[in-house]
Amino acid sequence: MSHIQISHHAARRFEQRGIPTMLIEQIVARHDQDHEIGDDCRALRLSCDAIVELAVEQGSAQLAERLTNLTVIWSDRNNQVVTAFRNGRAQKSRRYRGRV
Repeated sequence: MSHIQISHHAARRFEQRGIPTMLIEQIVARHDQDHEIGDDCRALRLSCDAIVELAVEQGSAQLAERLTNLTVIWSDRNNQVVTAFRNGRAQKSRRYRGRV
């Protein structure tokens, strides 16, 4: 897997939220949902079908659980991950409701 650029803010958030960098790399490399959210940023996600396909490919049901409802915010301007978060309630977070 290729190395991706991660902002200092994102690195802190991953640690606070218990999100391993490996999961972020999987989403950046294999996302199939890509939504513009403004300020040259995009919300990247894996669909349920893509998550199942990846989990079967790697033989890990735990991987599927960990990737479910995980969103990565990517900056096109800086070519780096800005942050990532889990969408706890549904497929739309409070901040990006209507955009993701």
